[in-house]
Amino acid sequence: DIQRNDSGGKGSFTAPKLPIWLQSHTGCVWDVQVDWPSERALSAGGDGTLKLWDLSTGEVSKELRGHKMSLMGVHVDWPSNRAVSLGGDSTLRVWNLETGDVIHVLEGHTSVISCADVKWA
Repeated sequence: DIQRNDSGGKGSFTAPKLPIWLQSHTGCVWDVQVDWPSERALSAGGDGTLKLWDLSTGEVSKELRGHKMSLMGVHVDWPSNRAVSLGGDSTLRVWNLETGDVIHVLEGHTSVISCADVKWA
């Protein structure tokens, strides 16, 4: 269980008992973003998918597909339920995590996108 830790100040939470085994990707996992308060995680896999996890059950709640190659990273804005995935297919994709839909495909790079600095408005 994830519990509020009131002694740690605003936004402080106690992580669940570890280890938590989350297995679903068919390739390696390159990046994971976790939101402990909502008990969610988003993983970027070598299989080209994003997986939205329910950490209370350890189950995949959504699988997001669209990239043609391995994902190198992911950035998440949990309050707006938006994510940006960094693809080996030279694209960035902006996702709606509630629906699992791609909002934008950003093309123009000629090689793998391995890092980004995302500023959420």
